[in-house]
Amino acid sequence: MMYIIYMMIKTTNTIERNTMNKMIDFLMNVSGCSFAHILTETDPINHTKKNDNLFAVLFANHQQIKKIGSRQISLGNNYGTAVNNRLDKTGNESNFVVDKESRSWSERINEVLIQHKTTKELYLEYYYLNANESEYKYVWEDNTELTKDELEKARELFKKIYESKKQSEAGLDIEEQVKVNIVKIDNVRCIKAFGETIFN
Repeated sequence: MMYIIYMMIKTTNTIERNTMNKMIDFLMNVSGCSFAHILTETDPINHTKKNDNLFAVLFANHQQIKKIGSRQISLGNNYGTAVNNRLDKTGNESNFVVDKESRSWSERINEVLIQHKTTKELYLEYYYLNANESEYKYVWEDNTELTKDELEKARELFKKIYESKKQSEAGLDIEEQVKVNIVKIDNVRCIKAFGETIFN
């Protein structure tokens, strides 16, 4: 359903779209926690020189792959508290301490937003919920979907997801770990949270 909404946003003017500033204003003024649903458009490629060269060979007729993600998330959580709660539930000692040096490139704006210290770009911080309900589509620059064969080849170039070393050391298997991620506000196409639905 969220992918259908995405295509409506991309191809029609039937939805009155909010400006980027309105989405930022909305997120700047939220407080507390909320279950949410987001629709994002991101670049899944790990852009190394090797991968960029391989992309040009594998997909000579294309310039870009876009990853359209629709997922259930949670906003406004405290990372340390979330990990310690998970440790407690799994029978581990709940003494996890957040490394203050993590994301040293950024500064926190509020419970849901962080900002790059140099570029001043804003990022939405979120926690994964119901991973089995997440939906992902991979499309070319003209919004046509990759074929199964194309996607299989492209996966070699995708960014990898790694387990948290500190959570592993604390006693959490990768399946049990608290999954937290960030996405540039520029790449958020729709967010439904705190009783509001905002399009971008």
